[in-house]
Amino acid sequence: DQADSSITTAGSATALLSFTPTVSRDMAYAVLAFGKGGALRQLLLDENQTAPASGKTGLRVVNGAADAGALDVYLTSASDSLATAVAVHAAAAYGELSPALDVAGGNWRLRVTGASSKTDIRFDVADLALPSGQIAVLVLTPSAGGTLVDALLVKQQDAIVQADGANARVRAMAGVGSAGAVTASLGGVSLLESAASPVAGNYKFVPSGSPALTISVNGNSVGPPVTSLPSGRDATLMVYGPAAAPAAVWLADDNQLPSASGSLRIRLVNATTGVTGSA
Repeated sequence: DQADSSITTAGSATALLSFTPTVSRDMAYAVLAFGKGGALRQLLLDENQTAPASGKTGLRVVNGAADAGALDVYLTSASDSLATAVAVHAAAAYGELSPALDVAGGNWRLRVTGASSKTDIRFDVADLALPSGQIAVLVLTPSAGGTLVDALLVKQQDAIVQADGANARVRAMAGVGSAGAVTASLGGVSLLESAASPVAGNYKFVPSGSPALTISVNGNSVGPPVTSLPSGRDATLMVYGPAAAPAAVWLADDNQLPSASGSLRIRLVNATTGVTGSA
Protein backbone atom coordinates (compact mmCIF):
# COMPACT_ATOMS: atom_id res chain seq x y z
CA ASP A 1 0.00 0.00 0.00
CA GLN A 2 1.01 3.64 -0.38
CA ALA A 3 0.32 6.23 2.28
CA ASP A 4 0.38 9.99 1.66
CA SER A 5 2.42 11.47 4.50
CA SER A 6 3.83 14.82 5.54
CA ILE A 7 6.09 16.29 8.20
CA THR A 8 5.28 19.65 9.78
CA THR A 9 6.49 21.70 12.70
CA ALA A 10 4.31 21.61 15.80
CA GLY A 11 1.31 23.91 15.47
CA SER A 12 1.75 24.47 11.73
CA ALA A 13 -0.30 23.15 8.83
CA THR A 14 2.46 23.84 6.30
CA ALA A 15 4.30 20.69 5.24
CA LEU A 16 8.08 20.78 5.49
CA LEU A 17 8.17 17.53 3.52
CA SER A 18 5.53 15.46 1.72
CA PHE A 19 6.18 11.86 0.69
CA THR A 20 4.35 8.64 -0.18
CA PRO A 21 6.01 5.58 1.37
CA THR A 22 5.14 2.06 0.29
CA VAL A 23 4.12 0.00 3.31
CA SER A 24 2.52 -3.39 3.98
CA ARG A 25 -0.43 -4.09 6.23
CA ASP A 26 0.30 -5.21 9.81
CA MET A 27 4.00 -4.41 9.48
CA ALA A 28 6.11 -1.98 11.52
CA TYR A 29 8.02 1.00 10.15
CA ALA A 30 9.83 4.07 11.44
CA VAL A 31 10.23 7.34 9.54
CA LEU A 32 13.55 9.08 10.03
CA ALA A 33 13.41 12.80 9.20
CA PHE A 34 16.73 14.64 8.93
CA GLY A 35 18.43 17.55 7.24
CA LYS A 36 17.92 21.30 7.22
CA GLY A 37 14.54 22.99 7.23
CA GLY A 38 14.63 23.98 3.59
CA ALA A 39 16.04 20.64 2.45
CA LEU A 40 14.43 18.09 4.76
CA ARG A 41 14.83 14.41 3.88
CA GLN A 42 13.22 11.22 5.08
CA LEU A 43 14.08 7.53 5.19
CA LEU A 44 11.55 4.78 5.77
CA LEU A 45 13.10 2.21 8.12
CA ASP A 46 11.63 -1.27 7.68
CA GLU A 47 11.37 -2.60 11.24
CA ASN A 48 10.55 -6.16 10.22
CA GLN A 49 14.11 -7.37 9.70
CA THR A 50 15.06 -10.94 10.62
CA ALA A 51 16.95 -11.18 13.90
CA PRO A 52 20.70 -11.78 13.57
CA ALA A 53 22.56 -14.81 14.88
CA SER A 54 22.73 -15.33 18.63
CA GLY A 55 25.03 -12.83 20.32
CA LYS A 56 25.06 -10.52 17.31
CA THR A 57 23.49 -7.14 16.57
CA GLY A 58 22.24 -6.39 13.08
CA LEU A 59 23.50 -2.82 12.79
CA ARG A 60 22.77 -0.38 9.98
CA VAL A 61 24.24 3.13 9.76
CA VAL A 62 22.69 6.40 8.51
CA ASN A 63 24.73 9.58 8.16
CA GLY A 64 22.15 12.27 8.89
CA ALA A 65 24.66 15.12 9.39
CA ALA A 66 24.35 17.35 6.34
CA ASP A 67 27.47 19.45 7.01
CA ALA A 68 29.84 16.73 8.23
CA GLY A 69 30.73 15.08 4.91
CA ALA A 70 31.43 11.35 4.52
CA LEU A 71 32.21 9.59 7.81
CA ASP A 72 33.96 6.44 9.05
CA VAL A 73 32.46 4.50 11.98
CA TYR A 74 34.55 2.48 14.45
CA LEU A 75 33.48 0.11 17.23
CA THR A 76 36.33 -0.90 19.53
CA SER A 77 37.19 -1.77 23.09
CA ALA A 78 37.54 1.27 25.34
CA SER A 79 41.35 1.27 25.33
CA ASP A 80 41.96 0.32 21.68
CA SER A 81 43.90 2.76 19.53
CA LEU A 82 42.33 3.98 16.32
CA ALA A 83 45.68 3.53 14.59
CA THR A 84 45.10 -0.22 14.17
CA ALA A 85 41.27 -0.21 14.16
CA VAL A 86 39.22 -1.12 11.09
CA ALA A 87 36.03 0.82 10.38
CA VAL A 88 32.82 -1.20 10.62
CA HIS A 89 31.43 1.18 8.02
CA ALA A 90 33.63 3.43 5.89
CA ALA A 91 32.78 6.59 3.94
CA ALA A 92 29.15 6.78 5.10
CA ALA A 93 27.67 9.36 2.73
CA TYR A 94 25.02 11.83 3.83
CA GLY A 95 21.51 10.40 3.63
CA GLU A 96 22.44 6.79 2.84
CA LEU A 97 21.33 3.71 4.82
CA SER A 98 24.02 1.04 4.96
CA PRO A 99 23.39 -2.70 4.59
CA ALA A 100 23.04 -4.63 7.85
CA LEU A 101 26.34 -5.33 9.60
CA ASP A 102 26.51 -8.27 12.00
CA VAL A 103 28.57 -7.12 14.99
CA ALA A 104 28.97 -8.68 18.41
CA GLY A 105 26.41 -7.42 20.90
CA GLY A 106 27.60 -5.70 24.06
CA ASN A 107 29.17 -2.43 25.15
CA TRP A 108 31.46 -0.77 22.63
CA ARG A 109 33.42 2.43 22.28
CA LEU A 110 31.94 4.27 19.30
CA ARG A 111 34.19 6.68 17.41
CA VAL A 112 33.40 8.53 14.21
CA THR A 113 35.98 10.25 12.02
CA GLY A 114 36.05 12.10 8.75
CA ALA A 115 36.34 9.62 5.88
CA SER A 116 39.86 8.16 5.48
CA SER A 117 41.30 10.17 8.39
CA LYS A 118 41.76 8.58 11.80
CA THR A 119 42.96 11.88 13.26
CA ASP A 120 39.84 13.83 12.22
CA ILE A 121 37.69 12.69 15.16
CA ARG A 122 34.06 13.83 15.12
CA PHE A 123 32.51 11.75 17.93
CA ASP A 124 33.74 9.57 20.81
CA VAL A 125 31.56 7.81 23.37
CA ALA A 126 32.89 4.99 25.53
CA ASP A 127 29.85 2.87 26.36
CA LEU A 128 27.40 2.35 23.50
CA ALA A 129 25.31 -0.74 24.32
CA LEU A 130 24.38 -2.79 21.23
CA PRO A 131 21.47 -5.18 21.88
CA SER A 132 22.35 -8.84 21.28
CA GLY A 133 19.96 -10.68 19.00
CA GLN A 134 18.30 -7.46 17.82
CA ILE A 135 18.31 -5.09 14.86
CA ALA A 136 19.30 -1.44 15.33
CA VAL A 137 20.02 1.62 13.21
CA LEU A 138 22.83 3.97 14.23
CA VAL A 139 21.90 7.50 13.12
CA LEU A 140 24.69 10.08 13.06
CA THR A 141 23.07 13.44 13.77
CA PRO A 142 24.40 16.99 13.30
CA SER A 143 25.92 19.08 16.05
CA ALA A 144 25.40 22.81 16.50
CA GLY A 145 28.75 23.61 14.88
CA GLY A 146 28.12 21.52 11.78
CA THR A 147 31.18 19.25 11.74
CA LEU A 148 31.06 17.22 14.95
CA VAL A 149 28.23 14.69 15.26
CA ASP A 150 26.02 13.10 17.88
CA ALA A 151 24.22 9.75 17.60
CA LEU A 152 20.89 7.99 18.00
CA LEU A 153 20.55 4.21 18.31
CA VAL A 154 17.14 3.27 16.94
CA LYS A 155 16.31 -0.26 18.12
CA GLN A 156 13.89 -2.18 15.93
CA GLN A 157 10.36 -1.84 17.39
CA ASP A 158 11.96 -0.70 20.65
CA ALA A 159 13.48 2.31 22.37
CA ILE A 160 15.59 5.05 20.83
CA VAL A 161 18.82 5.73 22.76
CA GLN A 162 20.37 9.18 22.51
CA ALA A 163 24.17 9.50 22.69
CA ASP A 164 25.48 13.05 22.73
CA GLY A 165 29.15 13.92 22.38
CA ALA A 166 31.05 15.77 25.09
CA ASN A 167 33.71 17.37 22.94
CA ALA A 168 34.47 20.46 20.91
CA ARG A 169 36.92 21.26 18.12
CA VAL A 170 39.52 23.99 18.58
CA ARG A 171 42.28 25.49 16.46
CA ALA A 172 44.78 28.27 17.15
CA MET A 173 45.77 31.12 14.84
CA ALA A 174 48.74 33.39 15.46
CA GLY A 175 49.13 36.92 14.15
CA VAL A 176 51.75 38.28 16.50
CA GLY A 177 54.05 41.05 15.28
CA SER A 178 57.71 40.49 14.44
CA ALA A 179 56.94 36.86 13.51
CA GLY A 180 56.34 36.05 17.16
CA ALA A 181 56.57 32.31 17.95
CA VAL A 182 53.36 31.05 19.58
CA THR A 183 52.85 27.92 21.68
CA ALA A 184 49.35 27.00 22.85
CA SER A 185 47.80 23.93 24.43
CA LEU A 186 44.33 23.16 25.75
CA GLY A 187 43.64 20.37 28.22
CA GLY A 188 46.99 18.82 27.34
CA VAL A 189 46.27 18.93 23.58
CA SER A 190 48.85 20.90 21.58
CA LEU A 191 47.32 23.56 19.32
CA LEU A 192 50.54 25.29 18.19
CA GLU A 193 54.18 24.57 19.06
CA SER A 194 56.66 27.44 18.67
CA ALA A 195 54.90 28.44 15.45
CA ALA A 196 56.10 31.67 13.84
CA SER A 197 53.35 34.19 13.03
CA PRO A 198 51.37 34.37 10.89
CA VAL A 199 50.12 30.78 11.07
CA ALA A 200 46.87 28.82 11.38
CA GLY A 201 46.75 25.43 13.08
CA ASN A 202 44.39 22.54 12.35
CA TYR A 203 41.31 21.78 14.41
CA LYS A 204 41.87 19.47 17.39
CA PHE A 205 39.30 17.29 19.17
CA VAL A 206 39.20 18.48 22.80
CA PRO A 207 36.95 18.16 25.86
CA SER A 208 34.16 20.70 26.10
CA GLY A 209 33.79 22.94 29.13
CA SER A 210 36.79 24.72 30.63
CA PRO A 211 39.97 22.69 30.11
CA ALA A 212 43.21 24.38 31.14
CA LEU A 213 44.58 26.74 28.48
CA THR A 214 48.23 27.82 28.31
CA ILE A 215 49.69 30.30 25.82
CA SER A 216 53.18 31.71 25.34
CA VAL A 217 54.85 34.01 22.80
CA ASN A 218 58.60 33.77 22.35
CA GLY A 219 58.67 31.74 25.55
CA ASN A 220 56.81 34.34 27.62
CA SER A 221 53.46 33.42 29.16
CA VAL A 222 50.33 35.16 27.85
CA GLY A 223 47.24 35.56 30.02
CA PRO A 224 44.60 33.18 28.61
CA PRO A 225 41.04 34.31 27.91
CA VAL A 226 38.17 32.72 29.84
CA THR A 227 37.45 29.33 28.28
CA SER A 228 33.94 27.91 28.05
CA LEU A 229 33.55 25.52 25.11
CA PRO A 230 30.04 24.19 24.36
CA SER A 231 29.76 20.57 23.24
CA GLY A 232 29.47 20.12 19.50
CA ARG A 233 30.89 23.55 18.67
CA ASP A 234 34.04 24.71 16.90
CA ALA A 235 36.20 27.61 18.10
CA THR A 236 39.37 29.46 17.15
CA LEU A 237 41.92 30.79 19.62
CA MET A 238 43.34 34.00 18.12
CA VAL A 239 46.72 35.17 19.48
CA TYR A 240 47.64 38.62 18.16
CA GLY A 241 49.22 41.97 18.87
CA PRO A 242 52.82 43.17 19.23
CA ALA A 243 55.32 40.57 20.42
CA ALA A 244 56.03 42.63 23.53
CA ALA A 245 52.36 42.75 24.58
CA PRO A 246 50.35 39.99 22.87
CA ALA A 247 46.72 39.18 23.62
CA ALA A 248 44.42 36.22 23.02
CA VAL A 249 40.71 35.88 22.39
CA TRP A 250 38.24 33.09 21.56
CA LEU A 251 36.24 33.27 18.31
CA ALA A 252 33.12 31.12 17.94
CA ASP A 253 33.17 29.26 14.61
CA ASP A 254 30.19 28.14 12.54
CA ASN A 255 31.22 25.50 10.00
CA GLN A 256 27.78 24.73 8.63
CA LEU A 257 27.78 24.62 4.85
CA PRO A 258 26.13 27.46 2.87
CA SER A 259 22.56 26.78 1.82
CA ALA A 260 23.02 28.05 -1.75
CA SER A 261 24.81 25.76 -4.19
CA GLY A 262 28.08 27.19 -5.49
CA SER A 263 28.42 29.60 -2.56
CA LEU A 264 30.93 29.83 0.26
CA ARG A 265 30.84 31.46 3.66
CA ILE A 266 33.57 33.89 4.67
CA ARG A 267 34.22 36.30 7.54
CA LEU A 268 36.84 38.91 8.35
CA VAL A 269 38.58 39.21 11.72
CA ASN A 270 40.51 42.44 12.29
CA ALA A 271 43.47 41.43 14.46
CA THR A 272 45.58 44.53 13.81
CA THR A 273 46.72 46.66 16.74
CA GLY A 274 48.20 50.10 17.03
CA VAL A 275 46.18 51.45 14.13
CA THR A 276 43.82 54.38 14.70
CA GLY A 277 40.37 54.46 13.10
CA SER A 278 38.45 51.69 11.42
CA ALA A 279 39.88 49.15 8.97
